[in-house]
Amino acid sequence: MAGVGPELAVLAHIRRSPQNSSSSTKSANQTDTKELDDISQEITQLQREKYTLEQDIRDKEEGIRQKNNEVQEMQCDLDRESSGLQDLESQKQDVQDRMEEKDQQRNKLEGMLNNVRQKCQDESTLISSLQTQIHSQESDIHTQEDELNRTKSDLNRLQQDETQLEQSL
Repeated sequence: MAGVGPELAVLAHIRRSPQNSSSSTKSANQTDTKELDDISQEITQLQREKYTLEQDIRDKEEGIRQKNNEVQEMQCDLDRESSGLQDLESQKQDVQDRMEEKDQQRNKLEGMLNNVRQKCQDESTLISSLQTQIHSQESDIHTQEDELNRTKSDLNRLQQDETQLEQSL
């Protein structure tokens, strides 16, 4: 396409050059003119094709620019999503760390609860043992009170017997 311009200038120069009056020159000139017209039409056709191709190139370049813009928008979206994903992963890690901390606290509290339960069980056993001891001691006290009462009664009777004996004497 770039070489067409100089050829067109040469053809135009040939058309403008003085023509000979002889018939053979006329016939040659007519043939040359016809060839020049054909070449001129071909050049015009090539220029149209060039214009069409240039328009196609411009259209394709515009399409490429649009695609590049779309790609840039998608890259921005990807960057935003990546940033959001990193934020979510950071939040997830924080939540996992807190869960581990809560699990450790729960395990510690469960250990303390088990200790308290064991102490409660020990205290319950001790209380049961003491209650059994108290019942046993209360039973012994009742028995001793009953024996004391009998002994007092015996003593009273003996004192009365003694008093009667003294009076009899």
